[in-house]
Amino acid sequence: MKLLLNRRYHRLITAIIVLFWFAVGSRAMAQNLNNPALTQIRTYLQNANIDEKMLLDSLEANGLKVTTMTREQIIQNQKGIQEVVERIKLQQTNQPKKSLDGDVQTDSVKSKKGTTHPDSLDLNRALKDKLELDTPGIKANQNCEVFGHHFFRDNTFQVFQSSKDQTATDLYVLGPGDKINVLIFGRSQADFTFEINANGYIQPQQMPKIFLSGLSLKEAKSMLFKKFEAFYTFEPGQFSVTVQATRNISVHVFGEVVRPGTYKLASFHSAWAALMAAAGPTCIGSVRNIELIRGNVRQNLDVYQILTNPSAFLDFPLQNNDILSIPPYTKKIVVRGAVKRPMEYELKEGEGMKELIQYAGGLLANASTDWAQVKRYGRQMIKVEDAPLAALLQGNGVFPLKDGDTLTVRAQGDDLKGYVKVTGAVYLPGEYAVETAGTVKSLIFKANLKPDAQTNLAVVLRQNSDQSTEAITVPLESILQNTGEDFKLRAEDELRIISRTDFAQSFAIEVSGEVRKPFKLELAYGSTFSLSGVLQMAEGLSPSASKQGMIIRNDPFNIKNTEYMRVLLDPVASQDLKPGDRLMVFNKDSFLPDFTVSIAGDVLNSGKFPYHPDLSIHDLVTLAGGLNWTAIKDKVYIYRVEIPGGKPTIKRSFSLALDSNFKALDPNFRLKPFDVLVFRKTPQFYLQELVSIQGEVNSEGAYSLPRRSFHFSELVKEAGGLTSEGDLRGVILNRIEPIKGRIFFDGIKAIQNPRQVKFDPILRSGDVVTIPRKLNMVIIEISNTNYSNLLKRDSMIVTYQGRLHAKDYVEQFAAGAKEVDSLRTLYTVIHQNGYEESSLKTWLGYRHPKVYPGDKVQVAYGAKPKYRNQQNKKSIDWDKISAKAITLLTTFALLRAYFN
Repeated sequence: MKLLLNRRYHRLITAIIVLFWFAVGSRAMAQNLNNPALTQIRTYLQNANIDEKMLLDSLEANGLKVTTMTREQIIQNQKGIQEVVERIKLQQTNQPKKSLDGDVQTDSVKSKKGTTHPDSLDLNRALKDKLELDTPGIKANQNCEVFGHHFFRDNTFQVFQSSKDQTATDLYVLGPGDKINVLIFGRSQADFTFEINANGYIQPQQMPKIFLSGLSLKEAKSMLFKKFEAFYTFEPGQFSVTVQATRNISVHVFGEVVRPGTYKLASFHSAWAALMAAAGPTCIGSVRNIELIRGNVRQNLDVYQILTNPSAFLDFPLQNNDILSIPPYTKKIVVRGAVKRPMEYELKEGEGMKELIQYAGGLLANASTDWAQVKRYGRQMIKVEDAPLAALLQGNGVFPLKDGDTLTVRAQGDDLKGYVKVTGAVYLPGEYAVETAGTVKSLIFKANLKPDAQTNLAVVLRQNSDQSTEAITVPLESILQNTGEDFKLRAEDELRIISRTDFAQSFAIEVSGEVRKPFKLELAYGSTFSLSGVLQMAEGLSPSASKQGMIIRNDPFNIKNTEYMRVLLDPVASQDLKPGDRLMVFNKDSFLPDFTVSIAGDVLNSGKFPYHPDLSIHDLVTLAGGLNWTAIKDKVYIYRVEIPGGKPTIKRSFSLALDSNFKALDPNFRLKPFDVLVFRKTPQFYLQELVSIQGEVNSEGAYSLPRRSFHFSELVKEAGGLTSEGDLRGVILNRIEPIKGRIFFDGIKAIQNPRQVKFDPILRSGDVVTIPRKLNMVIIEISNTNYSNLLKRDSMIVTYQGRLHAKDYVEQFAAGAKEVDSLRTLYTVIHQNGYEESSLKTWLGYRHPKVYPGDKVQVAYGAKPKYRNQQNKKSIDWDKISAKAITLLTTFALLRAYFN
């Protein structure tokens, strides 16, 4: 039996294992009926339609008496337990069988007369069982938040019924295999049942053939009325035609659907029923542009039309071999904020903000209609734009929405202004309208004082215009007794009534640690509480509690005065606790040595585990979840700390050979406390690493790196070389890891010097190489030039003039650079790949960068070199330089003649 269980079965198996652990800890299962955890697990088994007694009997029949197993035995027999549970589930579940052609088949349904109806399908059960057992990914699809997907997920319409339970509408098109009932109850009385034969007609006795195939039920009723009227006597209201049983048809569902395939449905169903049988679109499937294809005719199905007009559900009747195609969505918008139904919505072409808000149920009452915020994702940035919401909802203006946009409708501020507030010792604290509670007396009358209220005075907190708060004391008692003038409140005033208990001095005693119910209790200062009474209130000690505890006593009036008292808890000492005391109950194992061993390296779950003398390497590997498939399995490296008494620790490391069961080949090896086991990864183990090349190459796409040192020139050769339009000088290399960014290099030099690290970069996994197209143009930015710029442009585009310098282009096309006396003029060229070059100063003057096709030229300014003293600026003596140059050249010629 295949044990490829879905998530539902995994949760079920886990619950059963936990149930058995609870069962092992008790002598009889009946004793644990009051255990909340066990009750919860049994409730889960009940919901899963598994009887507990039947399960235990089946396990025992297979030699698995789990009620007497230990925890370790249950884990060892988990596979057998899973097999038994799976067998029970298959016996209890009526699984629909799947034929070779992909049709979903169920048991036939018997009619009242005992005959079966082959066209009757219980597709509700087929959908529920088949999806849960055979489609692991359907639960993920149920989490789609796009409005309209719930139409196919939550059984909104129960349409999957047998044909005998459904009445065909007047739009239903008759065909061979349909059974119709003709009832006459006038002066002539008759009750006939006819089945349309393969030729498309029925033939009543002593009447001619009546062709009905291809007619709607409404058209058939009119025809039959005329035909039977010639042979029987009845009035118009005494003749009835109904469809008694319909034929089955095949419908093909393809595209972005959860369960594509061919389905057999009763022919009265509409296209929506077939989509529900296929569980609807996937998360990327459209709910607005579904197509019903019948030959050369295509009809569009829109789920939103059904949700806004449920009567349209009966439209789109099906015929045999119809095709339903669900394409991916083209535009999806997320709506958030002050709308009635914030979620994701799919829009059609031509729909905008007005339709989107309508689909979201409209705006909330507190929505701000001035503007809405649209967050939009660009290629390398996120943009936030403001949309005039009120104008768009009225149909004024246009704000196109794009796929992936997020619309946020802001809510207006909810600050209350016309209120007064009362807090403290009243029965009904809160806000009251200033019109009806504008004085202290009227506000107290509404809020109703508590008996412990302090009536000699109250405080009114008033916020001034400068945001400062003013505290005003009012004689509450005289106001209530009408002996003093009532105090008039302003909007946003807060009346605070003080409680007498706020002035009472009380301090807490606290019990924590290994007790069944830790607590904290307020006591009046000066009172006492016995230690035995405190433990009774804590419902006793826990099984892991130590026999001794500690009382920490703090003087409430002098927090620096702390006293520590050790007390006996078993038997309980005759000790009293005072307000402010804290009783700490320790764990009896807290002071035992805590030895551990660790496992790390190429394992599934590294970790640290409690040490035990019987713990083996195999046990540690099991606790770690096993090794990765890349690990070296026949050797482990061990790091050990030896602790000689009274001497420095000694650290050792060694390797150990293992057999296939992770058992040490050295029979004398034993793990020791604080050992660390490390499993190494197989050396030089690498998976497939891919790079991609795109643009002007003969074969774009992804390529595998055959070795670690694979160069750019080799990738170009692997891709069949460049096209005639490829521009190596503008090549772009984007790197994903380890540092994300763009790598600049000269593609021409890389091809001319293959596999030379200085010119030809080595590629890494994830690299993306783009070869741009040759561009026979140069962009010149107009700023800082003498160009007249009558058209108010930022730049100008000229054709490539050959390998000129940046200065040449500016002077030839932009009238030269503007001269600034205190600054020097610099020229910058930005190449296609983003690399920038600027003017450099040399001993012969400035060297300006060369311009290539597709480059951009900019003019900038820099500070001129400064001299400490202008007199130190000497002129160049060209005569001396020429004399020295002639002397050097003569010496070089003499030496060359001498040695030759």
